[in-house]
This record gives sequence, structure tokens and C-alpha cells, in this order.
Amino acid sequence: MEIVIEKKENVMNCCVTGKIDTVTSTELQKKVDLSDVTDVTFDLSNVDYLSSAGLRFFIVCHKTLAAKSGSLKIVKIQDHVKEVFDMVGLDSILDLS
Repeated sequence: MEIVIEKKENVMNCCVTGKIDTVTSTELQKKVDLSDVTDVTFDLSNVDYLSSAGLRFFIVCHKTLAAKSGSLKIVKIQDHVKEVFDMVGLDSILDLS
């Protein structure tokens, strides 16, 4: 997995490439520091697999940012990855584009 992070003031944009699974979600959690940001966008256009550990990562991000009145957006999701969010009902909770 590859993660490219751009931060400007309290906004963070993350572009993720590869799989988000049990191993890589831990790496993602270590690299994505939400302590000084309120608005985060994840570009998942190059993510081809998402496990339940990846879903958990995005739920934690959402809760952390919501507690600071921030926002989480997940954009450019491949159809088969979006189906994973849809199957567990996260499409109604998270901002998926």
C-alpha cells in the first residue's frame, strides 16, 4: 500500500493505492495523524480491496473528526470497493462520492 498525504492548515488530503486490509490499515492509522486537522478527504481511486479492518479505520476517522465538528470525505471509490461500504450500511453514514 502507498499513501500520499498533503496537508494545508487544518485540511488533509490522502491518496491511497493498493489494498486496505488488516496489515495495511494499521500502517494507514499510523501515518494519518488527525490531531491537527478537521477536514480529511481520502481518494480511493487506486484502492482495489477493502476489508473490515479498513472499514473500522474509516469509522474511527469519522468519529474523531465529527467530535471536532470536522468532516470526512471518501472520493473516487471503485464500484466493487463501494459495494463493501454499501453492504454494511456505511453509505448512509459516511460521505462517499
